[in-house]
Amino acid sequence: MKIHSSHYIGASEPYKNQMKTTNKSEPRNDKVEISKEALELSAQSNKAKEIRLQELKEKIQNGTYELEPEKTAQAILTAWKGAENPK
Repeated sequence: MKIHSSHYIGASEPYKNQMKTTNKSEPRNDKVEISKEALELSAQSNKAKEIRLQELKEKIQNGTYELEPEKTAQAILTAWKGAENPK
């Protein structure tokens, strides 16, 4: 059985027609709203992060910050494994 390339010339036409109709549709006006509660939680979280960072900076400047190599290594492994298996 011979297959000639001329049979496939119009094979992409349905796709092209579909793309023409989807591209001509009116633009959507999507809108995202964040609740007041979510904004408050975000502000609280940011404040807690700022306090923690300030504490760490002070410990580093005072020379009282102690490294925990096991925790650091575990965090690196966890992050690496997470990047290896994205959800």
